[in-house]
Amino acid sequence: MKEENLNKETLNVEAKENIPLKPKRKKGKVIIISILLIVAIAIGLYVGYEKVTSNPLNVYKKAINEVYDLASNYSEILFNSDFNLNWSEEPYALTATNLKLSSNNEDLEPLSAYNIDLTTELDYLNKLNNLFISLNDEESTLISAKVYYLNNHLYLESTDIFNRILDLGEYELDFEEAKNALQELNLDQIQIKYSDIKTILEETKSIIINSLDREKFNVSEETITINNEKIATKKFTYLLDEENMKRTIEYISKEISANDKLLTAISNINGLSKDEIIANLEEEIDFSSYEDIEIVLYTKNSQIIAGTIREGDIDYIKFTYQNDLLDLIMTDDYTEINLTKKEDTITINYSEDNENILLATITLAKETIKLDLTAYDYSDTYNINFELNNIKNEQSKYEGDFVIGFAIDSYGTKETLELTGSLKLEKKEVSTIDINNSIYYENLTEEEITIIENNLINLFERLGINEEAFL
Repeated sequence: MKEENLNKETLNVEAKENIPLKPKRKKGKVIIISILLIVAIAIGLYVGYEKVTSNPLNVYKKAINEVYDLASNYSEILFNSDFNLNWSEEPYALTATNLKLSSNNEDLEPLSAYNIDLTTELDYLNKLNNLFISLNDEESTLISAKVYYLNNHLYLESTDIFNRILDLGEYELDFEEAKNALQELNLDQIQIKYSDIKTILEETKSIIINSLDREKFNVSEETITINNEKIATKKFTYLLDEENMKRTIEYISKEISANDKLLTAISNINGLSKDEIIANLEEEIDFSSYEDIEIVLYTKNSQIIAGTIREGDIDYIKFTYQNDLLDLIMTDDYTEINLTKKEDTITINYSEDNENILLATITLAKETIKLDLTAYDYSDTYNINFELNNIKNEQSKYEGDFVIGFAIDSYGTKETLELTGSLKLEKKEVSTIDINNSIYYENLTEEEITIIENNLINLFERLGINEEAFL
């Protein structure tokens, strides 16, 4: 019985020191490796869900089924939204309330005494755009102001500044240019909908399962080492030699090309036509330069505990699963990606030549989305974190509480910045005003100008600002 070491430490050394440099993979190999990744992650994530049998085909089928269910759950959290907005055709409002900034930077520290409420309303069809803002401290509102764009004029309404609406004069906003920019981004034409993702997952799952060849399975026994512990396992191997690889890719491409439902879903997401998708699938791949690929998984007490994807004598992917923790490592030349998953949290660590480059932690749940990114650059460390909590997803609005944080650590000196608040995006008609009571700013009397100046001076004093810098 063979013995194999799946220690993470051993893998790291092998990945860095023993993997020979290879030329960049061509498109065909990218397709193959992508398919293998699906199968590998399927194998890796199918652990602990239900007992596996000694039938190798059933083991792989169950693994693939479970990972597609998991992918569907994550996709539902991210994309199955009741709220759907046509940005260039429907009026909407984006509101941020109780915006509060905190920082260890002395220049920004005074801002932590205030919070801001901010709303922007936009209607491309009727060429309307408004901005509402209020600045508050712990006791009261210091200033509240509303700016309206109407009939190519800007209007200011603020009783803290003047008791009438001020006509600030003509101003041209190019709504057509902004609308065209939206259309170029395809925000309206291409929308990632959960129904399309679900179709892709369900249809490709069946195709992947049906592509498996019973004759290419092998079952044996092998002792492996995980974290210095020797474990006797049953080893399941699926062989992708040149013949099976070619047959698999051709089968998958043919099945996708013949599946109009699947092609429609792919087209809806990536914007390519069905003919373009089929043309990409039909591109010829040269399989002659490929070494045999083995997809291996190890079971103990009828549960999958480890696995590898191996090309020739190189393990490009290894994973272990113990104590409800999945640990998956992908290596290629001098790069390494380490992915761990426990409950709702996924952590990804990317490194090059034994140097950490990027660390990402992602948590996805029904009412919570968290993302934490850390990038390393020699002696500098950069961190960005984002949280969206208490998510409410309705047909007319989408809202939640958020935290956005930034941190830079350079040569031991750390600067931090954090913004908190609540966001709401909703479909609604843009507010309008009665401009009959407005006054054009050039028609103000000396007395009215003096009133406005005094109100601004009082405001500046409350904010601790020297008015001479502005007047």
